[in-house]
This record gives sequence, structure tokens and C-alpha cells, in this order.
Amino acid sequence: MRSRPTARSLFWVVVALLVASVPAVGGPGAPRAGGTLTVGSLVDVESLDAHHHGTAHTHMMVSQIYEQLLDLDPQGRYIGVLAESWNISNDGVTYTFRLRKNVKFHDGTPFTAEAVKVNLERVVDPATKARYAGRLGAMQSVQVVDDHTVAIRLRRKDILFLEALRSPAYIVSPAALRRHGKDYGTHPAGTGPFKIQSYAPDDRLVLVRNEDYWGGRPPLDRVVFRPVPEQATRLVELESGGVDVITDVPHKDAKTLEARRIQVLVTGGFQADYYVFNLKRPPLDDVRVRKAINHAIDRDTLTRVVYRGYAIKSITGYPPNGWAINTAVKGYDFDPERAAQLLQEAGWKPGAESIREKGGTRLRLHMPTPSHQVLLAQLIQGQLRRVGIETRLDMTEAATYWDAVRTGKFDLGYWVRFVGHAEPSAYFNYFDSKEHWFTMQQPHPEIEALLNEGVATIDPAARKRIYDQVQRRIADEALVIWITHPKFLFALRPHVKGVVTPPSLRLWLHKAWVER
Repeated sequence: MRSRPTARSLFWVVVALLVASVPAVGGPGAPRAGGTLTVGSLVDVESLDAHHHGTAHTHMMVSQIYEQLLDLDPQGRYIGVLAESWNISNDGVTYTFRLRKNVKFHDGTPFTAEAVKVNLERVVDPATKARYAGRLGAMQSVQVVDDHTVAIRLRRKDILFLEALRSPAYIVSPAALRRHGKDYGTHPAGTGPFKIQSYAPDDRLVLVRNEDYWGGRPPLDRVVFRPVPEQATRLVELESGGVDVITDVPHKDAKTLEARRIQVLVTGGFQADYYVFNLKRPPLDDVRVRKAINHAIDRDTLTRVVYRGYAIKSITGYPPNGWAINTAVKGYDFDPERAAQLLQEAGWKPGAESIREKGGTRLRLHMPTPSHQVLLAQLIQGQLRRVGIETRLDMTEAATYWDAVRTGKFDLGYWVRFVGHAEPSAYFNYFDSKEHWFTMQQPHPEIEALLNEGVATIDPAARKRIYDQVQRRIADEALVIWITHPKFLFALRPHVKGVVTPPSLRLWLHKAWVER
């Protein structure tokens, strides 16, 4: 059996060490009990049902209410949360978890192995319509061994099974599910450090301290999440004291904020920013046009002007310091002349106002744009204009934007991956048409077959060869425009202490406090 170290206090030992190692948000002195922390988020929470969330921002909010069996620490390593330890059978298809004792849900009922079984079976039940149910697709059965031991058997080896338990598989109260049925989302009950007090859609989510939290009583009385979609408004709210923390800090504003004694928390490094093509729409079904667009993009300028040193250029969509990077793939150099040549070969000739035309139709692309990425879109618009491609930018709030791209209402659309670790499948699973966030609109069977092979393969060298092929195929067919691997920035007022940010877009607030 392959085992993971067991230590009842491992999770909080790790957290304590990490908080102590981040002086920018810690500072001297013991935590002060009491107070409210208000967070200005890019978007509102999608759903308070833990199995219906889809975006990283909602994950950040509901993770204050709910917990999983395991999580990632800021170094991207798995650590136990509701599971104290786990082991994997030698054949790789049985995962046995020893669960934490003396844990209660917010409704007072105990957390047990039966609760784990109920939750995992609910996620994969088609009636639940859980967005990430497919990630647990390898699961065959869940067996309650005793009150604090659960054994999960898989149909096949799945290298991503632990990740699946981390991401969509929050544990909710079975009693609350039975009591509230389809209305459970308005009565959430988890095991996390905060529980719901009230929720007003598009206004605020108010959480209060869980006095019986197994990890110790949180210092904060309450946490409030407010949706503030406009960048400029979030910055004004932060500096005026309307909020204490903001998400999605524009990279261009980071140094200015620091000069004003605002704390800037830099996280990520495993993120990917890119643009997707709607492969169902002409002329983007022509690989020559897609290659031309890739050659028209000056990634060095975008990285310097938009990300201000908080990003590195993306070549294959996978972080260049990750173990699965295909260094043989060189990507697309900034080469406007080559872009023009490819467009000419595809039949797009210079027309009125230097915009290319074909058969009397102008080369015009619909490029909807989320409000927090206007500068990036405008720079790309200008670069495409120089090779004769016209774009229409429709500015919209992020929540509306994500749904528009997911449902195919675009030609060229910005996208982002918040991953948190170097597992290669997590960077490319959006090329799988079974994924909720599948964005290409046109399935690619060869890439999907490679992705399926990748998660079923255990040997690291064999997996590396598979993901080398994935990166090569995406590049050869110019299926996306890789831009950067940026850092994600939070900003905090000077009195905010003890906040920890793991690699994915998350805020650990159970040890946070306010110095005032």
C-alpha cells in the first residue's frame, strides 16, 4: 500500500508555518478576536450549493463554508483537511481515507464516513447536474468501512482522482440535504470556519464565525463578500475603506498601491491566460487564419504592458518550469509579415480601410471582453488591425462574459485557467468536450483520446510523452492563442493580517484578523 503521512494536526501545522512565512500579511503581535473583513470580488457567488459552483471566484467564497477531504498547500502539495490520512492500493484503484473525528456540520450533525458516501454519490448522480461530475467519472463505489473510514473503488486507474476530491467534492450536511431538498442551496451547511448568516444576490454574502470549528475558533466575527465587477470601483472601494480586500488587482496598479501602504499579495504562477477560437465559425475553421492571428500577436509587449513583470510569456499553455513542458514546441513568433502572407494564402486580400476581404466580406471578428481585461483586449485589437483584421469588442461583466464564451457566442474570446499545481491534464482538460467549460465549440477526438490516456497512465515518463503530443498538436493546429502565465494579485488594507493564499484563486481566512 502507498500511504500518506498521518498526523492529526498536520493541516494546521502547515497553515501556521505558512502564515508565519508571509510577513506582508502577518505582522507582529497576537491575532485580535472580533471584527468584520469585507472582500470586494470580481463576481458574485454563483450558487451556495457546493456541488453546483463552476468558477474559481465562487470556489473562493464557498470554501469558507465547506471543506473537502484534502486540499493543496501554497507549495501545491496535497494535505489532509477532513481526511487525516489516506492510502492507495498497489493496483491503484482503491483509495482508503481515515477521517477526522469530532467534526460537526453547521447544523450540529456529525461528519462521518456516511456523509462522504452521500456527497460523492450526489456529485455523480445525473439528477444533481454537478458541473464537475465528470471528474469523478472513474469512481465505481464508495464503501463505509466504519464511522471514520471510507474506501473508494475506481473502475480504472485515474491519476487525477485526488485532484477530483479536492476540487468539486465539497462535503455538505446530509441532514440538510434531506431537510431542504431542492432548496438546499438557500440553506447551506458545511464544516468550514464560517457559516452563512445572509445572502442578497448581486449585493453581499455575509458569513459568521463557526464557534465550533474543529480547527479552532476563527478570530473574525464575520466575513462579507461583495461583488464589485468594475476594476476602478474596486480600487476606489479599497482605498476609501469600503472593503478590506479586493480580488483581481490590475497588474499595472500593483506598485502604486504598494506606495500607498496597501498590501499586495502575489499568488499563482500556475495560471494560464489565453484566447480561444470558436472553431465552428468561419474563418476560424481555417488553420491558416488561426496561425496568422497567432503570428500577429506580440506577446512580449502584452506581458510587459499589461502584466508589468507579474507574468511570463506562454509558449505551449503549460508553465515553462513544470515537469511536463514540451521544450521542442517553439510556439508562434511575433511576425506580422508571416501573418499577412498566411491571410493572403487563405484568400483574404487587402480591402477598404486596409481591412482584408474575401468574396466581398470583411475579415471581422467578434471579441467580447470581460471588464477586467479591457487593456489586454485593446492591445490585441490594435495588433490584429495592423495585419488587416477588424475586431468588435463588447465589454461586459465577468459573469456574463464567461457564460457567453462557454455557450459559443464569440469568435475570439479571453480565457483563464486557475490551476494551483503542475499537473498537466489540468491545463488542457478544457479541450475535452465533456468538460463544463469546454470552449472551442468543436470537439477534437485525437486530443481527447490523448487526454484520456494521460489520466489513465501512471508512469511519469509515459505521461510526459503523452502531454508532449498534446502540446504539439495544439501548436501545429493553432487551436488557441497562448498569452502568459501570470501571477494573481490580491490587495489588502494595512490592518488586515493573517491571510494566506494557496496557488489557486483562494483565500484562507480561518486565521485572518483585523488590527483595529
